[in-house]
Amino acid sequence: MVKKKTRLALMLSDRQKALKLTDRAVGEKYGWMQQTYNSWKRGTIPRDDVRDGLADFLGVPRAEVDGLAEEAKARAGTALDMSTLDTVQEKGKIADRKEGKFKFEPAMSGYGPNYVPYGRYVVRVDTNVMEPALLYGCRVWVDSRPFPKPGNEVFVHSGKGVAWIGRLVSIDGDKARLAQYGRAVEFDVPIEAIHVIVLAERLTAVAT
Repeated sequence: MVKKKTRLALMLSDRQKALKLTDRAVGEKYGWMQQTYNSWKRGTIPRDDVRDGLADFLGVPRAEVDGLAEEAKARAGTALDMSTLDTVQEKGKIADRKEGKFKFEPAMSGYGPNYVPYGRYVVRVDTNVMEPALLYGCRVWVDSRPFPKPGNEVFVHSGKGVAWIGRLVSIDGDKARLAQYGRAVEFDVPIEAIHVIVLAERLTAVAT
């Protein structure tokens, strides 16, 4: 089984390269031991008390770092066999690119149509509302089993096959508040189920 880095680890490496800093320089700036910082880039989950500094380093909200850490924990608890990723069934199609809304076809059961997938499945993100984190056209692997936390990137299934992609901001009763990196708004959607994005395909952005 090939071990794939978490998105948090990849973001740390990418940010460090962009800033042209060494591990030692990053550690000295934020008061982290060099070997500790290096372990985060290899996939170790950072403690709660260092995440404010990580958020500052990455230039993202603290809640996003918490979500990335929870995502890494979920992946550790439900490890993906990389050799089987291409056998996971692709589900859902984009319905509204501007709003990040998807449509899922129902699966028939003895209880009638079921629009909410279970387990792991793949969705192609044919929208740019989640850029730069999730590039247009990339595939994401979604899991119905991890408990969603604020900061997770998720699909919120809202009934009748409609689902929304976004970063989970909060849950209030039967509604979820989502944010999308490409839109300067937060919005509420009804909850039938919330599924966590546990892995994303990395594509190279094309300069225009």
